[in-house]
Amino acid sequence: MLLNWMAWNLRNEDQKGKWSIFLYSEKHGTGKSTLADVCKALFGEANTARSNGVSKLVARFNKEVLEKKLVIVEEVEVKKGSFQANAIKSLITEDSTTVEAKGQPSETINHHCCFLMTSNHLPLWLEGADRRFYILNLDHQGYNNGGAEYDKFKGLVSDLYGQIGKPGELKGLYQALKSRDLTSFDALSLDVNVHATDVMKELAVLSPDVVKELVADFLEINDIKFVPQDDARKIITHYSHREANAQTHTFSELGWKKEKFAWGGQKQRQAWHHPDYKPEHGKIRGFLHHNDDLGKIHDHLVATLYPAMNRLLGLDTQNGGPDQK
Repeated sequence: MLLNWMAWNLRNEDQKGKWSIFLYSEKHGTGKSTLADVCKALFGEANTARSNGVSKLVARFNKEVLEKKLVIVEEVEVKKGSFQANAIKSLITEDSTTVEAKGQPSETINHHCCFLMTSNHLPLWLEGADRRFYILNLDHQGYNNGGAEYDKFKGLVSDLYGQIGKPGELKGLYQALKSRDLTSFDALSLDVNVHATDVMKELAVLSPDVVKELVADFLEINDIKFVPQDDARKIITHYSHREANAQTHTFSELGWKKEKFAWGGQKQRQAWHHPDYKPEHGKIRGFLHHNDDLGKIHDHLVATLYPAMNRLLGLDTQNGGPDQK
């Protein structure tokens, strides 16, 4: 789908598709910017606009951006229902828009932009089954901060830059895309029922706001201030049936922090804690007042989290809790 999208837009620079590419990865250094560099090389620097964040794209003086064919927007992070979110969607689907250049009156232009967006944040601002974004999850084990296949991926990226840096090889790639068979490809309508990726299906399952509220209620009603990562995964899965990394976004949006802690005589493990509390030395201390100290981490789990999870999940956890079981 990515190659078809690139090929169609290279072949139809005077036409406008109705959906964009969105490259997502939770980890940094997985190749999102590298793919953007490949596209920039193919479309040409003079025909490419690139910005960090969406502000330049939806700003008042955005004519210069929308006069390009390829628009690369990196580090996209907007709020659901915001002006920025709605403006992005309109630019993707509408053929004309009002633009303004500094020192000149505003005008309505027809634009033929194709949009390539990247982010390390799951685009929870998108409604389920949104037909304007084809979302690819680029997470893999070659990421540049401890990935098991980092050396292999680093070599691959180096080879790729070597290829697009040579005019002859870049021309070969360009010609291969221009001659690509696009018989069954539709740039004007994205059939999400046929082409949805796993991350697109995840976003379509639920309203993130509803799940966040359910999790927040569960934690507050049961006075839970500390949740091991494995248990956080079980809670999120219960409410949303989303893939495991969804817990990162849900707990983060609730303001919770994730760190490594040791408790119960075991080695350090990842766990989430309420921002008003600071676990240390196996105990949970109040961030501002020691009167709010909750005692040992293990005791807090046994007294609050595990009984609540028993009720929620129907687990029998008499010997320690869901994460240990």
